[in-house]
Amino acid sequence: MKLAKVRHRIVSSIFDQLIISALTLVLFITVWPGIIVSIVTLEPLTMWMVLRFIRMAIVYTFIVLLYYMVVPIYIKGQTFSKKFLKIKIVNDDGSDVDYKVLFFREAICRILLRSVSFGLSDLISCIIMIIRDDNKNLSDVFAKTKVIDLKEDD
Repeated sequence: MKLAKVRHRIVSSIFDQLIISALTLVLFITVWPGIIVSIVTLEPLTMWMVLRFIRMAIVYTFIVLLYYMVVPIYIKGQTFSKKFLKIKIVNDDGSDVDYKVLFFREAICRILLRSVSFGLSDLISCIIMIIRDDNKNLSDVFAKTKVIDLKEDD
């Protein structure tokens, strides 16, 4: 089993974020105009706008969890971009990941760390992935997973 190259993992991550952004664009279109108008006019945000913003954050988190957990379950350890790049998430022993591992890897390691660190964990994770010989990022280290290359020759 050949490990996925760092550049493929980074490209995959970028495309996954673009896909998630496209899925949640409708949320931003419906909520952000009211918030921006309140900020520009210095009017206080109404409770309705705050509740819509909170609902948007919850729905966004749900979409992210669905994309990073449900899609890889049905596509055997791959998101759409990983499938396109022919890379796959597996357990350290090479076996397929299950929903428990994906939940820990994505919900706990990725989303929780990203939320607590205000996104700084993504940069740290990328640096760790570049430095390590096994190309593992923080989520891989904690969840005991790795990303492999499915291509025969490169």
